[in-house]
This record gives sequence, structure tokens and C-alpha cells, in this order.
Amino acid sequence: MLFGYHSNQGEHQDVEIVTGNESEYDANGQVLEFSGGANSDVINTFTADGLAATVKRDAITTHILRDAFDQVVRQDVTEGESTGSYFTIPSNSGGDRAVYYRGTSGSPSIKEWTIEGGGRLGVDRTVNSTQDGDVYHRPLNSTLYEMTDQVGSVRAIVSDVVEADANNAGLFLAQVLSASDYEPFGSRRMMRHSDVTDGSYRYGWQGMRLFDGHEKRFDYLTQFRLFDTRMGRWQSSDPVFNPGVSPYEGMGSNPLGLTDPLGLWVRAIGGDAEAAIKSSVGDFSAFVQFEGGILQIAPLREGVAKAMAEARAKARKEGRIFTKADRHKVMDSNIAVLARLAENPYSIEVEVAPVFSVRKAGELQSWEFDNGRNALTAAERGNWHQGLRAITLLDRPDRSAEAVSNTPSILSTNELIRVVINPEAENLMKGNKNFRTFGQIAAHELFAHVRYYLMMRFGVDESIWYHLFINQNDGKGGTVEVDVSPIKNVRNATVS
Repeated sequence: MLFGYHSNQGEHQDVEIVTGNESEYDANGQVLEFSGGANSDVINTFTADGLAATVKRDAITTHILRDAFDQVVRQDVTEGESTGSYFTIPSNSGGDRAVYYRGTSGSPSIKEWTIEGGGRLGVDRTVNSTQDGDVYHRPLNSTLYEMTDQVGSVRAIVSDVVEADANNAGLFLAQVLSASDYEPFGSRRMMRHSDVTDGSYRYGWQGMRLFDGHEKRFDYLTQFRLFDTRMGRWQSSDPVFNPGVSPYEGMGSNPLGLTDPLGLWVRAIGGDAEAAIKSSVGDFSAFVQFEGGILQIAPLREGVAKAMAEARAKARKEGRIFTKADRHKVMDSNIAVLARLAENPYSIEVEVAPVFSVRKAGELQSWEFDNGRNALTAAERGNWHQGLRAITLLDRPDRSAEAVSNTPSILSTNELIRVVINPEAENLMKGNKNFRTFGQIAAHELFAHVRYYLMMRFGVDESIWYHLFINQNDGKGGTVEVDVSPIKNVRNATVS
């Protein structure tokens, strides 16, 4: 027996009891078919990796195509004889940099750009602008800004047009295009929402993405899974195993306080790991908060906003304008980088442990930090492991790095990006000003190795993510080993 929301256009009307053999699962626990009452039949297909491939909602079928990094780049939507395709350029801010649409024939045309600034702020749907000599005119009423709550749910959409207040002379109000209230698990509440526009805004509850071409707002498409707001659960099991927790559970059963926009997280295993991550951001440690070991995104965003406000105040105090360089400096700070890591599409684990398991060249191995005993040979460490401090384990092989180092990728055993810190690191590194605390070590691993690794995978930077040493002339007739990788500069746990 299941209790489900009886929906009309995704609105919560009442609760009905669904009985009988209404749900069908495959061997991996993924929902293949579900009948939840009137106008709510669901048929899903999945790839071999467990990602949504085809989603049928009543008469609308969506085929989902992804790139090499499993990010959604195209959705083909079919309804009866009508077919259209949405092409998306993925972004790291929880949305898409741009969306293009193509009908049954012809070439794709721009539909909207995402406005970003420490996260998604809204979208710009300007298609045509006029030109008067050297002056370009931007059309009004084509930019939409989202107003969000504490968990990122889009509660209102306003345009770039202001309207005069009829009751207060000289007062102008934002033009509100839509407003929404949600049930705890995401269905829009009946009689508590309005759409002045066509209701086609692509983001909703917890900032998650709706299906392109679908007006019904009862399920969301994330990079890894589908979320059904009628039942408050995911339609496939969590790709990250978490003992003691249902793999279908949505938002830890606390949707008003917890978010999981990608079905993934940054997780600290144990108090030592939480403390290391906290101290990695210096004076902003109060904004590093955990729920069940999971790093919380909302406080990090507040920390980034505080860092930005402080930088603006500093510029004013110095009698100058706040420049793009000032903003880049803030966005390159530890608190801002940690916020982006928490929202990236891949899970990261951090643990302080003396012994850990790795997978190397297909073989499961148990490793122990050497602590001066040389349990790991230089050949085993190669360019991947710098001895006493910590190690970053990959979730999948990096073939380009393997070619450079002539060493197999050192992988985690749970298919996550994993940072392991030596519990003796502080004692062993007392003489090193750059790596003498857990916070500095965590900062280097997270904000150097993991950060550059993800930038490489997202294609936003071609920098290498590992230490790479080459022999250079020392000017004295000899050679000296020099680290030429960009991560050598990411050491301190302070926010510059």
C-alpha cells in the first residue's frame, strides 16, 4: 500500500491510497513503472550505469542524453506527433549556462542564458536586441530573477521591470511573474501559487530542474537521479552507499532543513575530519556546518556572501571601486571554493585514518601512511602521494595523468573522490609552516588536488591536479627538482 499525492498539474489536492501491484522495479531497485492515480502514470528506463535514459509521464516522453561526464546535455521531448529538443550547456552552479531549443526541424535557437553570481540568480531570455549606431538596446521584460528560501526553493520570479505603486507615490515595486508555496517534499500547494507567465521557468523546489517541456511539477531531473515529490522519494537508489539509510530516502526525511540537489554530497567521516574541514577556511569556520557528517550548502553560501561584503567594504575604505579582480579574489578564497565543492556533481569523502584501502590496476590493496617507516616505496607513491600528509583517491582512472606519470591511477574503493589525512600529520609536519595543521592539509587536498581535478573533468581548466616534478637547471651546472603543477601554490588555510 502506498500513500501518494493526487495531482493536477503538480498541485497537491488530496491524499489517496494506491493499492495493488502499482509499482514495478528492476533488479537494481529502480522504478520502471508507477501508477499513482489520475494523470500520474510513470514509465522510466535507465542506462547500464543507473542514470535516467527515458522518462514517460502520461503522453509526454523525454529521452535524456548525457556527455562523457554524465551531465545532461540534451532532452528530446515527444508529445503525440510533436517533437522538440532542448540542448543545454552544463554549469557548476546547479543550472545550465545556456539552453537552446529546436523544433521538429531547423537549427537550434537560443532559449535562455543563466545569470550566475555565487550561484544561479535567474535567466536572461533576450533573443533580439536593437542597435542605434554604436548604442545597443537591451529589451526589457526578458530577464527573470528568482527569489529563493532557505533550502533554495524558487518561491517567486520577478522581472527586470518595476511598476509604480498605485497607493504610494514615488514608490516602485518589482514586477512579480510567479509565486509558489510547496508541500514539504516539493509539490506545489493548491491555491498557493500563481503564474503570470507561461509557467515555463525550469527550476523549482530546492532549486532542482524540472523536465523540459513538462508543465506538471511533481518530479525533478537531477544529474544522477529522478525525484518524485508526490511520494517524497527518489525513483532509483542512491549511487553512494550510506549504511542504515534507505537509498530512496529524500533529503534525510528533513526537506525543510536539508538539501540534496544532485543526490550527492561532501561528507566528513568522524569528528577529526569535520574539524579539519572547518579549520581549512580560517575565520569562516562558523559557516562550515554538518548534518550527519554531510556538509551543508546554505551556511557556506552565507559565508561566501560575508566574504564578498567584507571585500566590498575594504574597497570602499580604501577609496576605490570594487573591481572584477576583487571579486575573483573572493571567489578563489577557501570558503568560496569549499562552497563550490559542496555543490559539485560528484561526492567527496574526507577521513582522518592511518590505514585505508585503495584500488590500483584493478587490485584491492591496504595502505598505511609510512610515518618514516617507508611502508610505501617511492615507486608506489609516484606523483600521486606526497608521503606523510595525506592522499587524494580518485573515483575513476585519469588516463592523461597515467600517461604523464607512467603510474596507474590510485582509486577509492567506493567510487567516490576520497581524501584521507594521516592522523600523525600534525606531529610529523611541525617544522613545515605550510602544512603543520589538519586545516592546512585539508585545504591543500580539497582546494588544490580535488578542485583542479574537478576543473579538469568539467573542462573549465586544463591545469593538472597532481604534483608534477621536472628537473631544471639550477644555474650551477647541476639540476634541481621543481614542482611545475598549479597546486603547489595552494597551501595555507587562510582566506586571502
